Amino acid sequence: MKLNPRHVKQFLSHWIAVQNGHDFGRYSRLYAPDFIGVKRASSGRKTEYRRATWLADRRPMMDKSKHLHLSAENVRIHVEEGAAIVTFDQYFSTRNYADWGPKVLRLRPVRGDLYIVHEEMLTSYKLPVGECC
Repeated sequence: MKLNPRHVKQFLSHWIAVQNGHDFGRYSRLYAPDFIGVKRASSGRKTEYRRATWLADRRPMMDKSKHLHLSAENVRIHVEEGAAIVTFDQYFSTRNYADWGPKVLRLRPVRGDLYIVHEEMLTSYKLPVGECC
């Protein structure tokens, strides 16, 4: 698969839609087996996860929060041979929590499909609940 920015933008839109649609099954299929994720809380705490623990951390949030909403602004896409890097400002909210911050996704094609191999929230800034997204 030859990557181009249009495919990457479609992937990002799909990734956002499955989260906003609370579709954990489709969400989990977007992550490569060798995925590594970095989560940062607004407190500054940093946690690194492999795929299984990342998905285990995300599942309750997606299953329980029917008010989960995610959006991306200032999207930048860099395509290189065999990979893509997407950077954007992520806005996230649930009924009880809201934050925003710069995020990086690294994508890799495998047999014609794109997968996330790395996801990292670079910084998290807490927002007043109800004022986000």
